[in-house]
Amino acid sequence: TLILVNLYIQDFSINPYRQSGELLSFKNKTEVGVSNSKLYLSDEFSSLINQARESLGKEGFSPRTPILDMTGRLPGFIYAIDGMSFAHPWIAGGYPGSNLFAKKILSDIPKESFKDVWFLVEKNGVRSLDNKLLLDININIFDQTKYKKVFEKNYYSFINNKNKNIKTLSIYKPIK
Repeated sequence: TLILVNLYIQDFSINPYRQSGELLSFKNKTEVGVSNSKLYLSDEFSSLINQARESLGKEGFSPRTPILDMTGRLPGFIYAIDGMSFAHPWIAGGYPGSNLFAKKILSDIPKESFKDVWFLVEKNGVRSLDNKLLLDININIFDQTKYKKVFEKNYYSFINNKNKNIKTLSIYKPIK
């Protein structure tokens, strides 16, 4: 039994689920969140967080700004960049019923509650929630008279540390 546990731990550290490399290769100490907690991250994810924080800071982003995560897979990213999750701590995407669950949550929120919300979206994301969910509640983040894209970054996404796919992460802020 002890040998099996050891093999499991070794396999997990070499092939961590949905991570971009071996856990022991994560040597980039990155400050995240409003408390500036330090996490060891991959170079790529650390860079993504730092670039987003820098770009958003130039656009008037302040700690605890509400953000709706439409990626369906990056709940910690909002907190890492000092934001606050809007509507629900995390709406998981890519599962049967994910979009229906998200639609129920979003349709129960009064429209005026969205006026200060920023949006995190991922182009080509296999777990992304359908952007039509926002259109159903009369929010069009692609309408340049109402929203501004304030961050965009291409990066690699890994599935089981093997299948490398290019994703585009974007953040939109409301224009007031």
